[in-house]
Amino acid sequence: MNNLRVSVEQFKERIQYFFVLLEKDSTKYNSLSFIVGLGRHFDTIENIFSSYRDSTKCIDYLQTLEQAPFIISYDKLGPYTLFLNNDPQEMAEYVGLKLGPIIEYDNQHKTDLLYTLKLFFEHNQNRKKTAEACFVHLNTIKYRLQTIFSLIEIDEQNGKTMFELNLAIYMFSYLQNIKLAKTDKG
Repeated sequence: MNNLRVSVEQFKERIQYFFVLLEKDSTKYNSLSFIVGLGRHFDTIENIFSSYRDSTKCIDYLQTLEQAPFIISYDKLGPYTLFLNNDPQEMAEYVGLKLGPIIEYDNQHKTDLLYTLKLFFEHNQNRKKTAEACFVHLNTIKYRLQTIFSLIEIDEQNGKTMFELNLAIYMFSYLQNIKLAKTDKG
């Protein structure tokens, strides 16, 4: 709760700075290991539970990452907020439905089509920028995307279909992080 006369962003920056300093001192003296989740800002005490719930989601997410930052705010979770309370098995089934043929093709042919597709979305479906990010020729990206879309039999002009595909990529990434976290712990 921000009772100071500063903006929510400035308040959040001050809190993050405090924890950065604490983490540096803790690392310096090998005294404390921690992670921090920051919930959304609330104006009244009645909304404290929502902020608490947000912060626990942040911590849950951080615990799934292999190389996790030690602090994250709820507004930085993006679409991962949708996954934190869902059944991993259901998400895996959705990923299989949307991305299964690509994953299978990659495994059989030792290719990186899924990674190419991920970069394609990260670069706002811009083929030229995707080619630059992959360090390949533009025609290579065109060929890879043609292969991807034929494998999963979709029309890349359909916004809903592309959204679902991008969402499946986020789910796949989240599930991979959960898998790695469980492997590291057990």
